[in-house]
Amino acid sequence: MTDRVVRHANYGVELLDALTGGPIIGPSRVRASLLAPPPPGSGADLEPFLVNGNRWVFENLESDVELVIEAQHYVSSSKKTGTDLPSIPASTFPGLLNRVTLKPRSGYPFPASVTRVIGMVRLAAILDPNESPVAGADVTITPEYPASGPVLTTRTAEDGQYVMWFLPDLAQTQPLPISFSAVASATVVVNGSPLAVSGSISGQSVTPETQSGADPLPLS
Repeated sequence: MTDRVVRHANYGVELLDALTGGPIIGPSRVRASLLAPPPPGSGADLEPFLVNGNRWVFENLESDVELVIEAQHYVSSSKKTGTDLPSIPASTFPGLLNRVTLKPRSGYPFPASVTRVIGMVRLAAILDPNESPVAGADVTITPEYPASGPVLTTRTAEDGQYVMWFLPDLAQTQPLPISFSAVASATVVVNGSPLAVSGSISGQSVTPETQSGADPLPLS
């Protein structure tokens, strides 16, 4: 005879793959930190547990938190409850499960025939002679068919790399882009002070049904 353990989850996140729309692949991790001191007498159980491979849930979360979500094949994501996600419900309400979509990063096992590009965002030499990679930069990509298509967005991973894929767009004269342009922005620390930086590249070739590389994207 086996024991049955029943756990009450009051808040959780379901991690989804931006390419497939289904559950993420590979291991993941969710860490929580309080946004403010908890009310007197309330608990602060910040340790989630994993359910079904892509759902992380909390049992007794009582105050709003910042969630840092990391997964092997995806760009990490930070979400604040009460801002990016719904607030923690009162104990008298049912629990909440929120969907969070993660973008693939370099090393993601794309199907071989998926049209995709990989690039690197760096600091410009004028700011950093080493041209260090920039993590967490926001990247906007505009595919060209040759007419401009809808813009796509992603972020760089901790190694400064970004990945974007292109699915066939039947509204275009040809379904896959022939090139793309990209704009990136970030806030970095230079000489001990935060600095907003940005940059762009254009005329980047795309080879259909395989992976293409892009020129480095310098920020200044």
